[in-house]
Amino acid sequence: MTSPSAFASDFLVRHAQVIIAAAMMVTALLVVPMAFLGPADPASTEPGGEVFELRDEIDAKLRSSVFVSAYIAEARGGDMLRREPLLELLRNERALLAADAAGELTPGELDPRPFLIDAYDTDTGLTFTGVLTVADAVDTWLRLVRETSLEEATDDEVKLAFAALLANPLTAPLIDHLSVLATNERREVQGTEIDYWESPAIILAVQA
Repeated sequence: MTSPSAFASDFLVRHAQVIIAAAMMVTALLVVPMAFLGPADPASTEPGGEVFELRDEIDAKLRSSVFVSAYIAEARGGDMLRREPLLELLRNERALLAADAAGELTPGELDPRPFLIDAYDTDTGLTFTGVLTVADAVDTWLRLVRETSLEEATDDEVKLAFAALLANPLTAPLIDHLSVLATNERREVQGTEIDYWESPAIILAVQA
């Protein structure tokens, strides 16, 4: 008895010319609509119309005067969620604010004046000028809850602070500031079991 695979092979060999001709005819039939029915103009992501005209008019008349620059802060020791890297970031933030207040960030030949804007962070409920980071949130929590600060805190206290911030629905969006490589595990710190987070980097934005 001939196997199905052997039968198929024999059929293809004996009718090769007919099969090739049929394939060419099918291909030709598929080419016809592409050649005669296709649009003359190439596809566009900006087809025009009232919606796009209104968008362009809004952009022209209501152009935002706020410029946002995003940065990544990376820890030398592999974990940004420790006292030393967060404190360094916080000090750099304060140095930036001082430079702006002195007009040192003024570009070109403009008259010196502050450029960082006052804003409100809906995630943490904090008002800020120019920049607000995880370091600010941790420092604020330490001051309000532990009556200490990043200047004096230990790494364990920083871990407790960040875990508490993520556990609070109002400040939980701070997790979006972490690297995609961030990790966490349940661990006991100073007698309290918490989500112990580590992140090699955090993202921050400066608004001017």
